[in-house]
Amino acid sequence: MAGKWLNRRRLRRLPSVPLAGAYLPGAHHPHCHRYDHHLIWIAGRPLCLGCTSLAIGAVLAASTLTFVPWAQVTVETWIVGHLLLLMPTGLQPWCQRKSFKIIARTLLGMTSVSYWISGTFFLRSPWPRWMWVASMACAFGLSHQLLTRIRTSQTPDPCQSCPEGLPDVQLEFATVAGAT
Repeated sequence: MAGKWLNRRRLRRLPSVPLAGAYLPGAHHPHCHRYDHHLIWIAGRPLCLGCTSLAIGAVLAASTLTFVPWAQVTVETWIVGHLLLLMPTGLQPWCQRKSFKIIARTLLGMTSVSYWISGTFFLRSPWPRWMWVASMACAFGLSHQLLTRIRTSQTPDPCQSCPEGLPDVQLEFATVAGAT
């Protein structure tokens, strides 16, 4: 037990140098010019564009769901509406403009929250609730896999050609954790 505490303490003492391959605490992207298209800067701190936009979209959706007249929304309209909100995320690997990425990720956050909350609680489901939620989970999982495959096949990793070397947080963690 004491060894684990010492290893975490050593890990916290690792320098966070703002150079290529460096990670700030809580970050999952290096904060360098090669990852600039993945970052937005707020108050002098780099934040992940995707995560920040997703969070903003989730808050927007959660705060506006109660204003939708759900009694008038059919299942077909609900499906088409969510697919339309999801479409920019599917197109985003081919459009790398930062403004489009922000819009696509914000809509993805809105879509995800709206999908689960409205589909589970507000929409009149055509089947028993457990069957409807299970079908929602299957559709969500399939669309997630499809969008992830599209994205990974179309967008190169900027760290692969970095002259500073490929950052490997797991390797650093394993090295520090193993040194007692």
